[in-house]
Amino acid sequence: MGRSAKKRSRAVVASWLVTVLGLGCLAGCARMGADPVTSVSHPDWAMKKSQRLAANELWKAHDGAAGMYIERGCVSETMTDLSHRDRPWVIRCSVFELRTSEGARLLYDYYHDGVEKEVQGIEPLGEATYLWRSPDLSAWIVGFWKGKYFVEASLAEKGAPGGQPDDSSKQALLDFARRLAAKL
Repeated sequence: MGRSAKKRSRAVVASWLVTVLGLGCLAGCARMGADPVTSVSHPDWAMKKSQRLAANELWKAHDGAAGMYIERGCVSETMTDLSHRDRPWVIRCSVFELRTSEGARLLYDYYHDGVEKEVQGIEPLGEATYLWRSPDLSAWIVGFWKGKYFVEASLAEKGAPGGQPDDSSKQALLDFARRLAAKL
């Protein structure tokens, strides 16, 4: 093997090693609780707070219902709040990581059962997606199941006419959810 062939061979091995190590680090960061929402940040949105709860801490956010999440195989929940820099919008997002895709589907079904007047014709963000406008919360709510993740995010518009969000806030929420789904 000539000198240039050895250099190419070393370069290929080095490139392969960097790729494998990089993928390993990404997977490790995900397992260590890296916030998936921060990876979809957008210049128009500012993160206000983020909290990751392990399965044994879910009672802090779901008083009395933590067992339901654990029964479905919930590993963690990451809750993130973002606010829009120019509009009176707030996104609240919960990303549930489950042991299996089946557990994520069961959690999706549980949340989907409470949906009223679902918007039809929404582009799927994973295996299943719902979108609706909650009159009680004055917010658009999107939920989707993708692989071993179930995500529910809401966008409320403070000071909206009649207390209800408009179509531009619906589109902003769907754009956010698409970017998040692409990262999961």
